[in-house]
Amino acid sequence: FSISFSLNLCYLFCFDWSWLGWARPAAGCCEMSRPVLKILFGTQTGTAEMFSRKLGKEAQRRGWKVEVVDLMDYEPPEKFLQESFALIIVATYEEGSPPDAAKDFYTWFDSLQPSAVQLPNLTFAVFGLGDRTYVNFCKIGVDTFARLKDLGATPLCPLGLGDSNAKIENDFAQWQQTFWQALEAKYPG
Repeated sequence: FSISFSLNLCYLFCFDWSWLGWARPAAGCCEMSRPVLKILFGTQTGTAEMFSRKLGKEAQRRGWKVEVVDLMDYEPPEKFLQESFALIIVATYEEGSPPDAAKDFYTWFDSLQPSAVQLPNLTFAVFGLGDRTYVNFCKIGVDTFARLKDLGATPLCPLGLGDSNAKIENDFAQWQQTFWQALEAKYPG
């Protein structure tokens, strides 16, 4: 009863009644419907961390609650199974390996079997970083996106890929536009 009642009050007080000439709801009203943006990064040279922190600051500016976490510090990895939203920004090192700092997480993550683990309550986004001169360009990002879909998680937006051998900042900026549009459409606020 109390959860339903709270949600109904949220609807009553936060719904945009301006079409009746009433005041618009306060910014941030009903934030309980917005998940914490968990931004997880795996970096080798620091670029994935830089992008993660930049996106985290932008999210805070837009009124989101944010946690930016290095995959090296994300312990135990099993807590990932409880997340409702995860944005993973991860580099591919050399010929298709995860960054050194993210190897433990990916050893665990790669062991998950879709027949045993499903993540239907997880919405996710992935931006992969790599170098097109390598055969396995952005392999870790591509594999993460595919594995999450196999585990029943819902992608928020298309996979983003950045080429460190070109203009990776432009790749990230372009993908961010798609990410923000999809995020704010799913969780208006």
